[in-house]
Amino acid sequence: MLIARKTPDFSPATKLAFKWLAVGVLFSFIAEAAIHVAHIVLHRKDHWWCGQAVVVSTSFFFFFFVVDVVDAVDEMTSVQKLHA
Repeated sequence: MLIARKTPDFSPATKLAFKWLAVGVLFSFIAEAAIHVAHIVLHRKDHWWCGQAVVVSTSFFFFFFVVDVVDAVDEMTSVQKLHA
């Protein structure tokens, strides 16, 4: 028979702080993407391009954190008990 110990949980304030931190990081990626788009639009006549690596990394991290924030919000409403 396997007995699982209850792991200590974070306080609601700590969970809320991590969620707001994740939202802040998400908005920083949105701001970075907006800066790159504005730079491209303003320097269109110079054919300026930030590069494929910058676009791919910004897009990847943005979508990664969107999934992370949605998962954190969804975790609050989901059932956490094992069904034996």
